[in-house]
Amino acid sequence: DAAVFPPKIGQRKVLRVLLRPVDSVFGFALGRAGGHIPGAKHFPTELMTQASLPARFLKTDELKKLYQTMGVQPSSNSISYCNSGHLASGSWFILSELLNNKNAKMYDGSMHQWTLEKRAVKSHIME
Repeated sequence: DAAVFPPKIGQRKVLRVLLRPVDSVFGFALGRAGGHIPGAKHFPTELMTQASLPARFLKTDELKKLYQTMGVQPSSNSISYCNSGHLASGSWFILSELLNNKNAKMYDGSMHQWTLEKRAVKSHIME
């Protein structure tokens, strides 16, 4: 697990950012394991874009405030993941390119690889 999610990069702790839709996290999506990688902060992908079409990312000041509200400091060392890597790429792009955090990473294997390797999964509980 430490190879995928090192506890620190340099002297700074690494934050795991979960970008799975709510139905997947709670195990209601067909064919998807519920739960999350232990220690992750949930950031639903539905929050990344404006509600109107065409889909566009929110303004950078709105994204920064939203990440902070969800418990993710935009400047932190972070590794985003989802079910298969495609949704996590949006969060990586926001953190790395729009919010200029070059310490943002993405776990491309995401939950699919994590569960195939029979690694620990924690049930998601709303607090």
